[in-house]
Formats: sequence, structure tokens, C-alpha cells
Amino acid sequence: MQAPTAADDVPTSRPDERRRIGPFVAGDRPFVIESPDVGLLDVLDDALGDLRAVADGGGGPTIFTIERSGPAWLSHPWAVWRDGEPCETTVTGSYIVPYVVWEVTRLLLEGAVAPIVPIHAAAVVRGRKAIVLSGPSHAGKSTLAAWLTHREWGFLTDEVALLDVVDPAVTTVRPFWRPVGVRRGGPIDAVIHVDGDEPEVLVPATRIGPLGEPSPLVALVCPTYVPGGDGALTPLTPAAALATVAAQLPSLGRDGAPVFHALAEIVGRVPAFALSVDDLDLAEATLAALVDDCDLPEAGSV
Repeated sequence: MQAPTAADDVPTSRPDERRRIGPFVAGDRPFVIESPDVGLLDVLDDALGDLRAVADGGGGPTIFTIERSGPAWLSHPWAVWRDGEPCETTVTGSYIVPYVVWEVTRLLLEGAVAPIVPIHAAAVVRGRKAIVLSGPSHAGKSTLAAWLTHREWGFLTDEVALLDVVDPAVTTVRPFWRPVGVRRGGPIDAVIHVDGDEPEVLVPATRIGPLGEPSPLVALVCPTYVPGGDGALTPLTPAAALATVAAQLPSLGRDGAPVFHALAEIVGRVPAFALSVDDLDLAEATLAALVDDCDLPEAGSV
């Protein structure tokens, strides 16, 4: 027997059968999520809680619609639409929540235009001073950002740092409070005790610590997990910092030279360091000393 599919790639339930959550906001892009599956919406409403908007923004929000594309026994029973257009019609049950978060992240990236430079990085703030943690996937930046948040740093993001370069003298890091991926048995799971048995769970950052507000960037840090690492900071030249951070630019292919030049200006005046990480408390102490020793940049100083 042939497995059922979503006919013509359109949602199959009637709008009056769907419940809606939101509005939420990704950057300045409002969105809502609708589905006839109340249980799934409850999970998403909790995970995306830090992105909840106080009120509807200007213009209509983007509408994500989630429905089953077939019975629950299918290996990929979920389908997701954005404003009536199919995003993906074969999503597994274990991946549907992370997939929706990715679509929200994509919405943010599409709306991040000059003077905003988005980079694949984590970011936190201490005493109104922000640092960006940049590096390739699995370098440990998300775990470090979550740990710093647990230690009362303000959480800005663990995935996309939004660098506002409208003032050439001050780069402001704007927040993207997406949910944090907490691995079962990891250091964050040990302190907040996430329910369930999934290997990784998305939780709002406020369950770990405080959220951070837009803050001036005072340092770029490139962490690397090194077993037995001493937590020492190694200064990076602007050229080395630019090479590392430019590799994490999702908008480089879209915007090209202007984005690259904006980033080059940033690394030319913001100190950058490599950080070997093993003991998270030692790394936190090292970064706290670094941030406390940095001066806040002054607007219009260049």
C-alpha cells in the first residue's frame, strides 16, 4: 500500500481546525505558528518563549503551518509550510521542533540587512559589555555560552550573533534569544535537569539564566575544546580573527564585499583571542577578567 502524502503540497486541515501560538519575533520579523496538533504547539510555545513579542509588529506576521503529512507510524510524518508555501513535507517526529527553530533562524537571516551583519556565533554580555564566541560547529561555543548564562552573564544568542555596525566606532551585538540545545548528560543538563529522555532538548535561555540586552562588542573569542586545556587566552592578529569569523558568515555569499569589509573594520579595532576550554568555570573566570578589563567604546570616536 502506498503511504499517503500531502496532496499538492498544501495543508490538509481547515484553518478553523488549527490553533495558533504567538506572535513571536525573530530580529524584527514577527511570526506565528499554527497547527491542529495542540501537544506540538505546547512544546513549541515553551521552547520559543523568549522570542514572544509583546504585541503584533507592523504588518502581518509570517505564518508557519505544521501538519501531519500522513499517519503517526510513518518515519517522516510532519510537514511545514511558510505563508502557504511548502518548506519541508517529510520531517521526522524527533526533528520537527529543531526544524521549526531552523526555519525561524532562516527568517531572521533573511531580514538581517545592512547595517546588521549576522555571523554564526554565540554571544553573551557582562556589565553592558558583549563578547562574541565564534568558531566552527562543535567547537564548544554553544556550551560555553550556556554556561556563562548559568553564571549570570546575559544571554544574547548561541547561534546567530547580530552585529549592528551603524556607528563605525561601536559595534552593537543585538540579541536573538532562540532556545538553547541542552544535551542529555552535559554540564547544562546537570544544573537545570531537563525532563524527558531525548538526547538533546531545546529549552528557553531564561531557564538557564538571564537574557541580555543589546550591548557594545568589546572582544571576539574563538573557543576550542581542548582536553586538559588551561583556559588561557591567546591574542589573535586581525588577519587571523578575520579568517576565523569570515568562515562563519551566512550572509557573505548574499551580500559579498560590503559584509566582508564591515567585518574587517570590526576585527581591526576589537581585540580577538583564541581560548582553550576544558574546565568551564576556569573559562568563565578567564573571560570575566577579560571583559572587566575592557573599556566600553565611545560613539563617534573614529
